Amino acid sequence: MSQQTKTNERAAGDAAVLQAQVKSKEDGLVQVRAELETALTDHELLRSELTGIRFQCEDLQQKLKSEREAAAAERAAVEKHKEAAAAAVAQATRMEGEKEEMAEELDALKVQMRAMMSDRRPSAFTGEDLEKCQVIFDHIRAENTKEAEDLLATGMPVDLTDSASFTPLMVACQFGQRRVVKALLRRGASLNLQNQHGDTALHCCMPDHAELAKYLISKGADEGVRNNNGKKWSEA
Repeated sequence: MSQQTKTNERAAGDAAVLQAQVKSKEDGLVQVRAELETALTDHELLRSELTGIRFQCEDLQQKLKSEREAAAAERAAVEKHKEAAAAAVAQATRMEGEKEEMAEELDALKVQMRAMMSDRRPSAFTGEDLEKCQVIFDHIRAENTKEAEDLLATGMPVDLTDSASFTPLMVACQFGQRRVVKALLRRGASLNLQNQHGDTALHCCMPDHAELAKYLISKGADEGVRNNNGKKWSEA
């Protein structure tokens, strides 16, 4: 074999090796390209999923916001209804109190009119009559309002006193008998008389009937009177 032939064979062998290397690299590039395309596809899918998740989060946030606003509006409505209900209850209570007070005033006026129609002056009551009238103290203590009013309607002396110098007004204040108190005042009961302890009707209201004491004050009771212990009505 000639030298030229050997050279040609060696060149052909080198070319075959080089061609194989080139093909291997091309195959590698194809594989890398395929992997890149796969990675890009995965990336696009991931980005799409993230976009979807973002939209879902935004929708959820909007729903939560709407729910919070609705809940706040509902709470405000409930509070408004509560306030309206409380105002209605307060008004109803006030109207009921006014109605009760008007009824008491009417009953007191009826007693006054009956006493006037009896045409009997307190000075006309004998000692025996006055003794019978002492039962008014028992009626007041027992809360027998009608019986007490019936006695007052006879024209009896309203400032009648018991053995301890208590007047019917004082006893009525002790027992919180507002209706009887009003009937007595309509009949002209004295507000500032004092019993053997020096207490007035104001003193007798305390400590359980402060509202009744305020009513007496509105009718002219003297707040400055002190009892035998030197105490005013508010200190009793």
